[in-house]
Amino acid sequence: MVADRLALLDRIGAAHPVDGSWTVSDRGRTWLHATWPERWASLVHDWRDALAPAVVEVLTLADDDLTDLVTLGRWAYPAGSRWLDAALLDAAGAAGVLGLAVAGRLTSTGHALLGDDRDAALAAAVADLPGTVDGVYLQPDLTVIAPGPLSPADDDDLRAVADLEAPGLAARYRVSEDSLRRALRAGRTRDEVVALFTRLGATDVPQPLTYLIDQVATRDGSVVVGRGEGDLGSVVHGTPEQLDLVGVDAELRQLAWERPDLTTLVTKYPPHVVASALEDQRYPAVLAADARPETRSGPPVRRRTPSRSPEQAARALVERLRLTTERGDAEPEQEWMARQIDMAVRGRTPIRVTVRMPDGSEKPFSIVPTSVAAGRVRGEGHRGRRRADPPALPRGHDRERCLTAVLWTTGRRTSCAA
Repeated sequence: MVADRLALLDRIGAAHPVDGSWTVSDRGRTWLHATWPERWASLVHDWRDALAPAVVEVLTLADDDLTDLVTLGRWAYPAGSRWLDAALLDAAGAAGVLGLAVAGRLTSTGHALLGDDRDAALAAAVADLPGTVDGVYLQPDLTVIAPGPLSPADDDDLRAVADLEAPGLAARYRVSEDSLRRALRAGRTRDEVVALFTRLGATDVPQPLTYLIDQVATRDGSVVVGRGEGDLGSVVHGTPEQLDLVGVDAELRQLAWERPDLTTLVTKYPPHVVASALEDQRYPAVLAADARPETRSGPPVRRRTPSRSPEQAARALVERLRLTTERGDAEPEQEWMARQIDMAVRGRTPIRVTVRMPDGSEKPFSIVPTSVAAGRVRGEGHRGRRRADPPALPRGHDRERCLTAVLWTTGRRTSCAA
């Protein structure tokens, strides 16, 4: 079924296969921005023009009965059965797909669309197609409900800032951090995104949506990945707090960071690799304008990183020690661990906690964290559905010390939590 649709698009010139994938042509892009009646009329017109003259003649002879085109084709072209039979069967199937025929009978709208009168074809399409709606409902849960078909232009604008979740006459879209970031990086500004929702929304823009737009617009692009000195490696610029988290993130340790100052990280890997790794861990990273991968026709050339002299290595070590002293009580590793717990809470992901007992022994247990607030971590047992309790304490030790030890391993201080 999908192959037939793609073959139809290829036949009318709306899309073409390129290197194993399908690409929309300029003609196809123009068709996508036309109104629904114009889409239908132009699609049928281009399909009819792409048919062989013999097929068009047989369709004309058949009038509105497409149930036995093969027999009619053999009568009209006795010597054409080898190729004409398949072409007529394909035309009959395409007529049903295009909405021209029902149960093998051509409809009045199909007659008009197949005719040469462009105005009559558009009028018939307008009469048969449902009308478009002017507004959508913006929900506080970041969904967008279209109570009917949107105009192609409005649908294209909405897909630029949201993802289509449920297509249909009443479509549902989802606004997310990723969809807003995609819109901003495509060239839209924060005010343009808000203006779009204001124009399309049948209701006021809800506060959660406004907050998310402001949050993404503020954070997006705050971590910039550029080329390193001498076009070797990468330099990452950001706030000290952001780079604290990046530098201790376990998923990014393979990048072997060096930190010459509080707002800079350096690695030997190329910028597009670094930016992709940061994006995978959901850091708001963007490539600098001069750090885009270059398209080269020749084979890749391996570059050697110049070795550092002993004086340069010692100076780098002193700088790292100085930065560690300057950060003082920031405890980036504890911040990273707290970030992992927050992510586990959002994703309902089990974590394994090791409790250091007063006698020096360690006992592990698994929980599914449900909330982190005021220094307390609450969770449920991984196998059961009740809140996880810490292991039994030796006689003479209170419960509060045990819980403090549990949360000390996560980098947070707390009091006793029931």
